[in-house]
Amino acid sequence: MPGVSPALPGSHLMLHSLLLEVLVSLGGGGSIMEHPSMPDDESFASIWRTTIHRMLIMRAYLAQMIYIEQWRFGAKSVKPTVLRGVGLPKLARHIHSCRIPNAIRPTAVLSGYDRVAKKFRTSAAKEYPPQLCEALIKSAFQSLRQRIQCSGLHHVQWDTLDVNARSWAQALADQSCSAFAASFLPDYQPAV
Repeated sequence: MPGVSPALPGSHLMLHSLLLEVLVSLGGGGSIMEHPSMPDDESFASIWRTTIHRMLIMRAYLAQMIYIEQWRFGAKSVKPTVLRGVGLPKLARHIHSCRIPNAIRPTAVLSGYDRVAKKFRTSAAKEYPPQLCEALIKSAFQSLRQRIQCSGLHHVQWDTLDVNARSWAQALADQSCSAFAASFLPDYQPAV
């Protein structure tokens, strides 16, 4: 559009994820979104401080914010994190029940550059620990099961979807395929 500045890639990602959450919620589904906890310094940007989060997403059905520290799920550092659940009953209870019992709080600080390994120490915090991945999946399914038991299911036949909805669903299925490489950079980027 003339006269309108294009949004930055991070803004595109945020707006697309928010749109997806709204559409999923309106369609009767549920979602979990993760982002680092709010910085103490209020001058630092955070999705949790945005008006669209507070005034739109947090008004969605069963919207909740869940504070976790990823070390309780096996991370190498504390990594304070907030999860936003939408449409998922008792999500916080399910997530917290998946913590590793008797986990020891790490003292490692993942900052700076490791000259020996030739990489930033923060790269160890860019991927979820396996226990957190399991917790997110289990918790989402447990919450959805509860919601289905209370509300029932509504089946939509493929033929009744409009062309755009079918195209979107097919693209989602295509992009859900796993990609494998001999080694990956943080965020599962294949190494070149």
